[in-house]
Parts: sequence; structure tokens; C-alpha cells
Amino acid sequence: MPITIRFALLFCVGTLGLLTIGCAPPSSAPPTTNSSTAKDDHDHDHGDHDHDHGKDDHDHDHADHDHKDGDHDHDKHAHSDHEESSETYADAVKEIEALQKSIKENFEADKLEDADTAVHEVGHVLEEVTKLAEKASLTPEDLEAVKKNVEVLFDAFGKIDDRLHSKDAAKGSDYKGVAKEIEAAIEVLKSKVKAEASEKSDDHADEAKSEPAETPKGDDKEAAKDQEAAEKAGAEK
Repeated sequence: MPITIRFALLFCVGTLGLLTIGCAPPSSAPPTTNSSTAKDDHDHDHGDHDHDHGKDDHDHDHADHDHKDGDHDHDKHAHSDHEESSETYADAVKEIEALQKSIKENFEADKLEDADTAVHEVGHVLEEVTKLAEKASLTPEDLEAVKKNVEVLFDAFGKIDDRLHSKDAAKGSDYKGVAKEIEAAIEVLKSKVKAEASEKSDDHADEAKSEPAETPKGDDKEAAKDQEAAEKAGAEK
């Protein structure tokens, strides 16, 4: 085949191939998805979900609930409010008697919360009274009687406290159920206040007896001599 014809055929084939390629529709590539971005968005949403219903938020609400419970206990039984601590045994006994009357009256008026407050308060005073009795001028026998009756009062007021804090009506006792033993024990404590005062009076009397009589000084000596001379002269007459 002549070269001219061969070249012409090759030219036609090449041209046909170019036309075919140029006219072919572009291949449809699947849309690309930014997997990293989607993942981040998902993680972010998940984080928001955790934020709305996180454990920390729940714990905070629970802590607030516990705090309220603490406030309730503090208001109802404010033990630290016992600021007026008795300084002497006699003062402590007076306070015990006053609280006993308050408990009795509040039970009679059906004011059980007020009675409960007084019961807890008297417990604090009873914790002090034995120590104060040890500092007082009591005989060993009187001190032992104080300790014994303080235990009686602890037991009796404890029964009242059990009744106030129990749903079981058979548990503990109301004031009437222990009134006799409470009032009898307080009378014993009061009698030791008188014994303390008596001991102090005797001590003062002994101190006065032990002090020597004062010796006259200066002009007092001269006056004493003149009085002695006058008495002597009168006796001679």
C-alpha cells in the first residue's frame, strides 16, 4: 500500500478515536462524603446529649437534696445552740428543772416538737451537771447521789425521746409514764445544792474562827489603857 494512503487511513482512525473520546459522557463519580466532618458532628451531638443528661448534673441535684436534709436536722435539733452553759452546779440544776417543766407543759399542750427540743436540750445539761458537781463543795456521798440520779434522768428522758422519734406507740414513754422518777431525781439534785451552800457557810465560819483577833494600834492602845484604868478605879471604889 502506498505511504500516502496508509497515512490517510491512520489519520482517519486517530481522528475517529478522538471524536469518540470527546463525545463520551463523563463517568458519574459517587459523591464524596467528608467522613471526618460527619464523625465530628456525630461526636458533638453525642457530647451535647451527655451534657444534658450527664452524671454530674444528677449528682449536683442529689447534693442539693442532701443539703436540705441537713438543714432540716439542724433547724430541728440545733445542739450547738446551747450557748448558755451553766457555770455552777446550782445553775445546772435550775436549768434542768426549767426544762423538765417545759417538757411536761408541751406534752400536755400536744406540742411535741417543742417537747422534743427541750428533751435534747436537757441531755446537754445532764452531760455538764456531773462535772460541775465534782467542782462543787460536796461530800463524796452527795457526789455519788448526784451521779446516780443523773443516770436516772438520762434513762427517763431517753424513754421520752424514743417515743417522740418512733412510729411504734409501745416504744418509749410519754412524760406521764416517767414523771415520778424524773421529779424525784430532780429533788435529789436540788437537795445537794443546799448541801453545797451549807458546806460553804461552814467553811467561812471556820475561816473566821481561825483568824486571830486584831491587836489595837496607836491611839487605840491609849484608849484601851484609859478604859482599863477607869474600870480598875471603879472596881477599887
